Amino acid sequence: MYEHVAHRTSLPNIADTIRECFNMPIGHPQVHAFKQLLADYYQGTYKRLLEKIVGGALLHVDETEVRVRRVGKGYVWVFTNLEEVVYLYRPSREGDFLHDLLKDFRGVLISDFYAAYDSLHCPQQKCLVHLLRDFNQDIVGNPWDEDLKSLASAFGSQLR
Repeated sequence: MYEHVAHRTSLPNIADTIRECFNMPIGHPQVHAFKQLLADYYQGTYKRLLEKIVGGALLHVDETEVRVRRVGKGYVWVFTNLEEVVYLYRPSREGDFLHDLLKDFRGVLISDFYAAYDSLHCPQQKCLVHLLRDFNQDIVGNPWDEDLKSLASAFGSQLR
């Protein structure tokens, strides 16, 4: 499964490698079944990681668009407390699931400026890296805006 996830090796190619290297009569349906067995086996680990993250004092959350073969566009959401990390695939960027997932979270949520996070009932801080990126994009788009450059410069000095 490492080859499949990390190196994007297809299940038929993994079956070929197992047959060639270990002389085992394996087809890609068996490799797929093994993948499902591993997913089931690690479901408890996934739940414990998520419980630890949600039970903590700090939560960084972000989402990014991905393209999935034969599915199209989807989103991977990342949740971390800087020690553990959980990734969650969702078919859309809709954030309604966050209310149920984070209903017991009482720490500080650090996120970008996506509105889906604003309705969560917990203390929040906006991610400074996202803010700096937005400043940089705005300056590139408005190179003659001296007020914007002054604000960005002052903010950068404060961070340093």
